[in-house]
Amino acid sequence: MTQDLAQLVQSAIAMRRLQLNTLLFQRLQGVVRYGPLAGMQLIEASSWGNDKAAKLLGFYEHELMAAMVPALGPDKVFIDIGAADGFYAVGALHAQLAHRTIAFELTDAGRSVIGDTAARLGVQDRIEIHGACTEGSLQQALHGLDRRQLVLLCDVEGAEFEIFSDAVLAMLAGSQVFIEIHDRTAEGPAQYAALKARAQRWFRLEEISKGGRNPYHYRELHDLDDTDHWLVCSEGRDPDQRWLALRPIHD
Repeated sequence: MTQDLAQLVQSAIAMRRLQLNTLLFQRLQGVVRYGPLAGMQLIEASSWGNDKAAKLLGFYEHELMAAMVPALGPDKVFIDIGAADGFYAVGALHAQLAHRTIAFELTDAGRSVIGDTAARLGVQDRIEIHGACTEGSLQQALHGLDRRQLVLLCDVEGAEFEIFSDAVLAMLAGSQVFIEIHDRTAEGPAQYAALKARAQRWFRLEEISKGGRNPYHYRELHDLDDTDHWLVCSEGRDPDQRWLALRPIHD
């Protein structure tokens, strides 16, 4: 396959995924139907990604959710670095998986969607929305909080290796931390190895890998053909997508 043809195929796949997202959003009226965040009302506006169908059907990042949800609870503070449209940051509040959320999102568009979604669900008084996450901004946001009550998620497209310095990891000691890993650059594997080496001082490490999905369990997809069933499952991820869970050494 030539490079031009490969790009054309990828564009066609992306377009069909977008069409399926729109179809499922309309069919489910934007309400998450399954999973820990069931009942959450999404708004149509989006600043990031092409994955509303997976979110609405409750299997978006289900490997991460299976590890992270047990760490959450109504007494927890949820920190979301790279919060995008606020699916987790707002959803955790709506599902009573946290009593407060602190969201860091670099883009104006993302912060706007987070704010609108929080207001739609009536949880705007329990969420703080910040811009870029730095050591200083994180330290300020966490001031006075019991680290044992914190659950932190980070998805920042490779900037995780810069954010999680020794100082930040020490600051988070006692918390539960989940980091989406983006190490497919030339220097990525070395950066990931260095992150794990730093984190071992304060945390037990657990790597979470992506797993399978079965789209035929969902009656909402009954009229789709096989190709569309599997495209709904696609989150457009790399072959070796994984997350790193940091568990406190002393629980």
